[in-house]
Amino acid sequence: MRYGKRILINSSNVNFEELKQGDFLEIVDYDPLKKVLLAMGAKEPNVETPTHWLIHHARDEVNAIIQINDVELIKKFENKFTTTEKDYPAGTLEQIKEILKSLRNSKKVIIKNQGFLLVGNNIKEIEDTTM
Repeated sequence: MRYGKRILINSSNVNFEELKQGDFLEIVDYDPLKKVLLAMGAKEPNVETPTHWLIHHARDEVNAIIQINDVELIKKFENKFTTTEKDYPAGTLEQIKEILKSLRNSKKVIIKNQGFLLVGNNIKEIEDTTM
């Protein structure tokens, strides 16, 4: 979730059924060339943090992102969502470029062999356009 120039994101290895305040990080800045991330919080950021940071900063209308990494769920949505063309390791600049390219035409993107990503102005918009 974006607020100002910063984003809030869940940390790595979180159980979403038992989510606590301490499971979130505030991402203050990210330099993709140096791969330096400035985060505030007690836990480690998840591997998708660079992806979410760059989407938020490339697309002004995106204030919320939901990403679900489940290869089985991809099968349910593969004919409904745009799919990235190539398979890259999670959080790499190559993968982020593929995702941003796919987001030009859709707010719902399957990340090849990983999961899917939904974007919107807020969580309610994502829910309304997905359900």
